Amino acid sequence: MYSFQNVYWNLVLKLIEKQYDLVSMSLDTEEIWLQPSYNSSFDFIRFNRRDVDFSQEVERETEIQMQKLEQLRMRINKKSIRLLNVHFTAQPPVNDRNDIPFSVSETKNVEVVTFLVHPLSLQENAERLGSALNISFGPLDPSYEAVTYDQVMDTRNQVMQTAKHKEAERSKQAEMFQYGKPYVTYFFAGVQVLLFILLEAAGGSTNTQTLIEFGAKENSLLAAGEWWRLITPIVLHIGMTHLLFNTVALISVGGTAERIYGSGRFLFIYLAAGIFGSIGSFLFSPFPSAGASGAIFGCMGALLYLVFQNRQLFFKSIGMNILVLIGINAGIGFFVPNIDNAGHFGGLIGGFLAAAAVGMPKRTNLPLQGAAFLIAVILGAGAFLYGIYTY
Repeated sequence: MYSFQNVYWNLVLKLIEKQYDLVSMSLDTEEIWLQPSYNSSFDFIRFNRRDVDFSQEVERETEIQMQKLEQLRMRINKKSIRLLNVHFTAQPPVNDRNDIPFSVSETKNVEVVTFLVHPLSLQENAERLGSALNISFGPLDPSYEAVTYDQVMDTRNQVMQTAKHKEAERSKQAEMFQYGKPYVTYFFAGVQVLLFILLEAAGGSTNTQTLIEFGAKENSLLAAGEWWRLITPIVLHIGMTHLLFNTVALISVGGTAERIYGSGRFLFIYLAAGIFGSIGSFLFSPFPSAGASGAIFGCMGALLYLVFQNRQLFFKSIGMNILVLIGINAGIGFFVPNIDNAGHFGGLIGGFLAAAAVGMPKRTNLPLQGAAFLIAVILGAGAFLYGIYTY
């Protein structure tokens, strides 16, 4: 009696374990709504455990879901919604139709694909369901095991506990991106726009002499003792395109990093990355240079450091985006002329080490942070002094 009921809850459990999030659960009617946490062909999955006598009951219920989904679609301003509707009944309907599972579409914006599952069609429809969701459920024949009521309750409770655990993980992930607000990010974005206007008024942002007068990186002046030129290039830009690209990148990548690390830590990371970027350019590029690119790469390095703090959370949230950004920008640097790759990768290293030195909010590891800070100082100072010695 309870075997089929247990199969129902086991299927739900497997989906929740396979990156599906519980949206709602009605224990009295055993109606469950799930939403995929990754790109899927379905926006929602609905499980409903209710015995039916005729297939027309399922059709009428599907029409009701269509109307609800249309209202939801309009409320959330979504172009279209697709629902996988899985209906479990202990006995096949009297007039069981051969075309179930079937797809019903009342409008061009809403589609419901329904599976009518009963013990005689369990394995066949489980395979179809698994194929639709790209999941293998394995053998599900309920006749092979005797299940008690307590076992069904245990499986149901396991579903609830798994869903609660995933909700806690989502809350933890949301907290990570809400620790700080991007005040420093907007400050630097405003400063670089202001200085660009002053550069244009003083002789042009593409004029080498004007750039040098405002503090661009220039190797001979750095070697002569103007060490402040390790920082000032961060807020100077060459041409409108350079300014726009780096300002957008700063607000996007820098804003994310500041929300995670907080303003104080982010300020240290950004300046350290900018200095490392200038040192990298000093070592490997003889030309004058300016721009926030090295510091922005440092923000990427700081975000990359999250791999060592929570690898799973990193790849579930921003991980792939950061890796793609680094790859794209590195590729542009190799194929587009006049790009200071040394400054970019210097900033990436500096941002990573600075993030390790300041650590994550509410996660203190003094030995690791101290070691990272010491490595950053030795590496940065050693590289700069080597550059002066070999200039």
